[in-house]
Amino acid sequence: MNIDIIRVLIAAGVATVAWLVIGMFLYENPIVKPAYKAHEKKGILKKWENMPKFLTVLVGVLIIQTLPWAVVYAFIKPVLPGMFFANALVFALILVVIKNIPKFVDMALMTTYPGKLLWIELINGSISSLLIALVYAWLI
Repeated sequence: MNIDIIRVLIAAGVATVAWLVIGMFLYENPIVKPAYKAHEKKGILKKWENMPKFLTVLVGVLIIQTLPWAVVYAFIKPVLPGMFFANALVFALILVVIKNIPKFVDMALMTTYPGKLLWIELINGSISSLLIALVYAWLI
């Protein structure tokens, strides 16, 4: 099996940018943003004063995730259904099952993180996982 590392790197980069863009829409919209702001004022959530530092850390964290996932997608692509959307949907479900749901359950059981925000995280994380999977299905 040959993996085109250039395609994997490009896909990871595009997925990172796509994740940032969708994140802006998912977290900065008029429904979700007030929910987070309310808890930020209570001291439950960290308020980043230095936005360039926050974005730098965020991009780093996203690349740490998108690059290995792109490699995994490239490895398992031969066993995926074969059609663009089907491949993306299967891989998105894999991401949700191994990343989003365990994070949700862990935070629900082990923290006092507000339930409403937990659900927002699960939903937005699942949407982001689908977007990332669509990018990989398109580029890898």
